[in-house]
Amino acid sequence: MRALFVGLGSIGSRHARDLSALLRAEGRDLRVEALRSSDSPLPPDLAQLVKRTYRSPAEVGGGYDAIFICNPTSLHYDTLQQLKGRAAFYFIEKPVFVDASRPVSSLSLPEDSVYYVACPLRFSPALQRIREIAAEGSIASVRAICSSYLPDWRPGTDYRRCYSARKELGGGVRLDLIHELDYLCWLFGRPEQLVSLSGRYGSLEADVEDIALYLARYPDMLMSLQIDYLGKPTRRAVELLFKSGETVVGDIAGGAVRFLHSGVLERHRPVEDLRLSEMRYFIKLMDGEAENINPIDQAFSTLELALR
Repeated sequence: MRALFVGLGSIGSRHARDLSALLRAEGRDLRVEALRSSDSPLPPDLAQLVKRTYRSPAEVGGGYDAIFICNPTSLHYDTLQQLKGRAAFYFIEKPVFVDASRPVSSLSLPEDSVYYVACPLRFSPALQRIREIAAEGSIASVRAICSSYLPDWRPGTDYRRCYSARKELGGGVRLDLIHELDYLCWLFGRPEQLVSLSGRYGSLEADVEDIALYLARYPDMLMSLQIDYLGKPTRRAVELLFKSGETVVGDIAGGAVRFLHSGVLERHRPVEDLRLSEMRYFIKLMDGEAENINPIDQAFSTLELALR
């Protein structure tokens, strides 16, 4: 397999290592090339993996099995424009773009390529169990939250310099935590109405919104979502309130599902990191053994909701 990685920051490096390890375990070869804007040296294991480095999209050829777009969100649209038609499969980090002003159709992407946008939370065993439960219907409302303290995300790194805290790179909770709206749409579909409020209400040294609240209406239920950079301890959960009175809590961070009325507790802890599970899936997608669960048009639709 021949793959091009656009950006080898923390997430691009993670994907390159995971892809290499999974293919190696299957006895398959991988040639990694990289398009980088930085001259900083790579860690030794990654430097050994990367066979060729480019500094400009104009230097990049074609014929790749996959291109991984892992540079800042603000560059995704232009990167796709510059590299379209160069690969059979594209893995695009979330969110797909930094804004919804330029639709996917304006890219005129070749239809013979597959464009997948990252959605690792869908590989959470707890969320997969919640999806089974939600399919039974009779839900009156849904409450979801993703709350954590941004300075604690990357130990040893100044949070003020990371993309999450920088608006020009696509930071802020509405884009950075778009995973929540993605999985909610995966569970329940696109709401018929959605409104939101957001802003900077904490004391972080960042020029981005640190809290966002969403309220959505479906034909037979309501949904609320809070996402923020301020919470201690971390909370990531979704609650289903059924018309019968039972409340089911999917604790995504804790890997559990609780039925509050009956007192039943189910453990659904991941057996591996969700991004590794996602890479396993992407290899199956490239091998023709899986369907595209988050095509670029769908990801753009979620982006439109997140920015309302």
